Amino acid sequence: MYWKLYSQPAAVTNICERIHTDTTVRALITEGLRSLRYIFPATLSRNLSDVQELYRKLQEHAAPLHGMKTPCSLAVRTTFLHFAYPEVIPLFDKQVLLAVGVCERKANQKLHYLFEYMQHAWTLSADPSLVPTNWQESPLRLLDMALWVNRGMGKEA
Repeated sequence: MYWKLYSQPAAVTNICERIHTDTTVRALITEGLRSLRYIFPATLSRNLSDVQELYRKLQEHAAPLHGMKTPCSLAVRTTFLHFAYPEVIPLFDKQVLLAVGVCERKANQKLHYLFEYMQHAWTLSADPSLVPTNWQESPLRLLDMALWVNRGMGKEA
């Protein structure tokens, strides 16, 4: 769950190291994750109000989940939810925003950008002409992969 934080050196020192060394912290995280299974739905539709409610619930219960409670951890929370609901929640971070033309400082910390991007991603991934036939990845995952490739291209340009 905390792989997203490894790109931020302070996070490794402040969060990941503590998780590895402190059994009390690990126990709190384990209990926090267990409690989420009771508040998260088994399935999630591509309905914006349902997704917004899910984010509200996660924020409300994020306190024991180190690295997920501050506004700057929106990308971590989104990655967590992406693994729980891969067909609904796309990956979201500043690189994704740059790939779609959003350059505002700290835009990756703002829910309205996430929800705008999410609706855009749902629209794109629903277009059957954009998905190769017999492809193993979901359309939403293909979009994530395309933006990842675009990230690499942007650095070379």
